[in-house]
Order: sequence, then C-alpha cells, then structure tokens
Amino acid sequence: AYPVLTSTLGDGEIDKHNITSSQFDYTVTAVNIDSSFVVLDPSDTLFNYAMVPTEIYGNHGLIVRDELGEVWVEMKSKNTNTETESIDIQLTEEGFTGHFTSTTTGLMALSHQREVQEETFEETISSFFESYLGNKPDSIVINQNSETHKSFKYDVYFKGEVTAGNDVMYFNPMIFNRFEDHPFKEEERLYPIDYNFPFKQNMIISVAIPEGYHVEETPEPILFRSPDRNSEFLRVAQSSGNKVMMNVKFSINKIQFQPTEYPALKQMYDQMEESLGQSIVLKKGAEE
Repeated sequence: AYPVLTSTLGDGEIDKHNITSSQFDYTVTAVNIDSSFVVLDPSDTLFNYAMVPTEIYGNHGLIVRDELGEVWVEMKSKNTNTETESIDIQLTEEGFTGHFTSTTTGLMALSHQREVQEETFEETISSFFESYLGNKPDSIVINQNSETHKSFKYDVYFKGEVTAGNDVMYFNPMIFNRFEDHPFKEEERLYPIDYNFPFKQNMIISVAIPEGYHVEETPEPILFRSPDRNSEFLRVAQSSGNKVMMNVKFSINKIQFQPTEYPALKQMYDQMEESLGQSIVLKKGAEE
C-alpha cells in the first residue's frame, strides 16, 4: 500500500504540471491489485473497499513512492452510487396508505449509514415524509447490511389525505417530488455545475385505485437524454386493471458540467419539474 497526496475540491483541482506542497491537504491510500491501483480511505470505518469521500471525488492524487516515479491516480470509487425506490400506494376516496422501500449503494448508502451512526437517521426521514404528507410516517424500519456496508435498505409505512369531488379524483403518484422546484432557473451560466458524485436513481410506483373508479388519464411518457448521455431522465406511466404503474429514472454520469452544457441540463430539469407535477385522473363509474 502507498500513501496518496490529494486535495479537497473546495481548494480547487490539483495542477499536475506545477506541483507544490500547498496544493495537498488530504491523504488516502492506494493498493496495487493486478497492476491497477485501487484508492481507499482507511481513516473512516464506514468506508468500504475502494470508496473515497465526496470531498475529494473526481480530483487527482500523487502516489508517494520513489521507485514508482511520478504516478497519478484519479479519486474515484469502484462502487456504483445508486438509489432504488419502490412505493406501493392503496388509494381510497378518503386518503391513502403506502409502503416505501429504499435501497441505496455506494456513497448514497454511506450518507444514510452516517446518519445512523450519528443517530439522526429516523429524525431526518420522519421530517422528510412530514414535509410532503403533513404528518409523520407510521413506522420506519432499517434493514442494513452492516457487515459489508455495500448497501443500505429501509422501509417506511405512511398515510395521507386526498381531495375528491364531482366523481373525479386527481392524484399525483410522485407524492415525494424532489424536483418540484429545481435550482437551474437562469437562462445562462458562467461557471461549471458540480455534483458530489455520479449517480443513478430508479423509482417504481404502484397505485391501487379506489373501488368503483377507472383510470381516465395518465401522464404522457417522456425521455430526455443529453447528447453525450451524461444526464438522463425517463418517466413512463400506464394503467392495467385497478392499478397505475409509474417508473421514473434519473441519472448523472459525471461530476462536472461546463457552462456550454448548461442549456441541455436546464432543459432536462425543466422537463422533470413539469412532468413530475402531473396527476393521474380517476373517474367514478365504469369506463365508457
């Protein structure tokens, strides 16, 4: 194993052509496995194999070893950063009950594991649900793979209210819409857009409609994919019998977007904001 000198991104990227000691403020470890260096941070017990913190993600590091000469490695995790959410909703005229399941991996799992370690996880999740539903969830159940820290899973059981009238019900399955007000409102941007790490999110929603209703309308499918495929958004919805199924996918595949890429990124967020605010329309009585 070799020490690696690097820098937190708050201090800017390292200039590999003009190396000075003042550029470095963080140390990790590189291990040579099958002629390839794997970077890890042994200073934190929550980090698993080949995981680096967000503060240095995407920067470069200099391996400190005389016989190797000048060798640089990129500060990237081998783990994928994913979040898969499943939401099952039972809808009635008076309200709804639901079961939410989240499974995260990589750095997305790490953030939850740290909240558990700091004993703030349940409070954070409870506040999140209350902000959308107006009431706290019925229960939160953690099912954590504590041995490997490769994934983090939890379940939430909740309930909420709906408004129905004139035999028509409007219901947005995206009851936890994190994109209802995105930050990219300006028409132009002069500086790069930075993400902490690349990630993929996948949400699958199932809505059981009330007895005596039928599905009158579902939102149109939408797909946005940037020309370089470094950002993508998908939303599809369809009905079958007494259920409406919706799938939402969102991915960011690099950590920095240049100002020239901003228009496409803004367009994607605009479409996400508009489309994820759309409701399904349910009508009482048999389908005509």
